[in-house]
Amino acid sequence: MEDEPVIDPEVITSLRSIGLLGRLVAVYRRDASKLLEELQAAAAAADAGRLARWAHDLKSASANLGVRRVSRLAADLERAARDGRVVGPRKRVESIARELDLALDEIAQIANGE
Repeated sequence: MEDEPVIDPEVITSLRSIGLLGRLVAVYRRDASKLLEELQAAAAAADAGRLARWAHDLKSASANLGVRRVSRLAADLERAARDGRVVGPRKRVESIARELDLALDEIAQIANGE
């Protein structure tokens, strides 16, 4: 996953060309941190249902903006939670948090270059 870009440049180019990039960046920056907080709470409670719900929401929001690595990790967590086989939910959410930090840094650079 490390060799994969944090953010898909083709998605950014496409969103920029149709005038949606700024709006989606603003929404993602606002919502992603809230979704991560919900995931952290669900992981602490070992609540598979909530993990699946919030992982799904973060996966979708991330995919819409081309935030591949966060989307992939969230999809993996969602699938495991729905299947009832979440091992180490806190560590998995910590991995998502690290990738989200990288993505938010890149998004800030993209937004500043807009």
